[in-house]
Amino acid sequence: MPLTPQFTWEEDVSSIALRVPLKGASRKDVDIYVADLVVKVNFKPYVLLVDLHAAVEPENTTVTITNGVVVLVAQKHERRVWKQLGFDGTKADCLARRKASMARKEAYEQKLSEARKDLKYRNEKQTLRDQMSLDELERQRLDDLKATEKQREEDAMYRTFRDLQHPPSTQSTKRRSSTPIAVEPPILEMTPEGEFDIPRRSIVVPSPPPREEEQDWGTSSDTESDDYSNNNSPILETPIENGDDDGEDEDVTQWPPPRQQVTASRIVFTPRVFPTPSRESTAVDEENWLVKNRKHLKSHKGLHAAAATAAQDISETDPVWLKAKGDDFYRHKDFRSAINAYGDALAIDPSLTPCLSNRAACFLQVGEYQLCADDCSKALALLPDIGDTPSMQTVQLKVRVLVRRGTAYCQLGLYSQAKADYGVALTIHPQNEALQLDFGRIGQLEACAVWKSKGDASYASQDFVTAKAMYTEALHVDPTFISCLSNRAACSLALLDAKACIADCSVALAILEDTLSPTMVPYSAIPAPGSAKRRLWVLKTLVRRGAAFTMEKDYAKAEQDYMDALSLDPPNAQLADDLANVRRLKRAG
Repeated sequence: MPLTPQFTWEEDVSSIALRVPLKGASRKDVDIYVADLVVKVNFKPYVLLVDLHAAVEPENTTVTITNGVVVLVAQKHERRVWKQLGFDGTKADCLARRKASMARKEAYEQKLSEARKDLKYRNEKQTLRDQMSLDELERQRLDDLKATEKQREEDAMYRTFRDLQHPPSTQSTKRRSSTPIAVEPPILEMTPEGEFDIPRRSIVVPSPPPREEEQDWGTSSDTESDDYSNNNSPILETPIENGDDDGEDEDVTQWPPPRQQVTASRIVFTPRVFPTPSRESTAVDEENWLVKNRKHLKSHKGLHAAAATAAQDISETDPVWLKAKGDDFYRHKDFRSAINAYGDALAIDPSLTPCLSNRAACFLQVGEYQLCADDCSKALALLPDIGDTPSMQTVQLKVRVLVRRGTAYCQLGLYSQAKADYGVALTIHPQNEALQLDFGRIGQLEACAVWKSKGDASYASQDFVTAKAMYTEALHVDPTFISCLSNRAACSLALLDAKACIADCSVALAILEDTLSPTMVPYSAIPAPGSAKRRLWVLKTLVRRGAAFTMEKDYAKAEQDYMDALSLDPPNAQLADDLANVRRLKRAG
């Protein structure tokens, strides 16, 4: 059953102040509820519920937690002195008054939620409009640039076509000589067939270099004169042109020389660290990452393997990149993906202690406590001793690893090992208040485990009275030790004490339905939320409480418990029979 903590209060005409010591509880575990007529402060295993004497203004209430004390200051709705904090009335009046106050609180919270949603919707809509306007302006600017560039290229293309169709004349015609050289015409002889033997001269083709001007083939050069005198060639050589009567040659098209044998061109691309295409919008993030890790990237062999065809990208070869990816998964609570990323990094470099520590934290979150302890042990083996003057970062990492392994041992029920790890962590940080509280909590759990082992021995020998006494001693040390609560409920059921069984089962179910993250010292060795073992514990507790309700002839509640248990294990025929029996008794009663 929940316990009521100690508290003090004071008032003036306009306000009241309530002070509640937390008794070592962390401020993260404190839940405070304030309505106009109800104040509730909850920190396990304590619950403070106050039905106020008169109304206060919840929206003008301030709560501060300093030095382990909750200070709640609420403004009174009417300015007057109460002289007493609680409401003085019957239980029925208190319940009706409390329900009405909570209903008003819920309506007020719903109204605030709707207002926040409406404001968020309007802001998002306005942001979308602004972004669309910016996108439209940018699109228009790009369209204008494209149109300008297209027009410029079209103009250049049309100019090129005109130049090709009407090329400018770049050649000049050399003036023919006004005083041609007088030469003696050749003597033509008749052949036996009655024809004249007219010698055909060879056609002279200009050399490949471009001509600057058209040559005058009617003028003989000195070389031609020499050729004539030595080789008896015709004195005047005129090029033979088809359809050319004036003796002048036309433009001769010069073709480029044949190409040499084509060889394969080798193209080397700029190496990229990330294999993403350039069109994706992650370039800024990639550049930021490269700037932060520049020192590491200089020594990364995968980035300098441009000549190696089998080189892998950075997502497969760089453990630092893989660790950063795992950290990102962890921040988004994707613990399974983070475990895979850290595992790939450790496969490349098994000495990365931060990866071991972070993977242990992921295992702790998913309920793999033994794997968490194994990773922490590996990390501690790689970390240097405190006497070797390590850096502050290494010391902090060692403390985190010790605390995580201690928490895993706690979840496994190995309280002595957990106490040893927390003790070492306290020697490193003796002033850490959270570590001190957790260390004391582990001591309580260890004492409870001793009493539980004695109770289990008595329960096995069917000495239910002694077993119940042992479990009660354990619960005196820690009222939330869930295994002792469940076992004491079983003893009460065996001793036909239905009310005690119902009370213990209700507290145990409240603890089992809690979904606190296992990053702190737990109530006891309790399975992870969502695991099959935890569902089995809930199933057994529901069945025991259902049997106790049946014994008390409260068949409606018994039926509800059996229905909840059957929803956890639908194929269970025994549960179906028990539910049918309860319904039959309910109809008969």
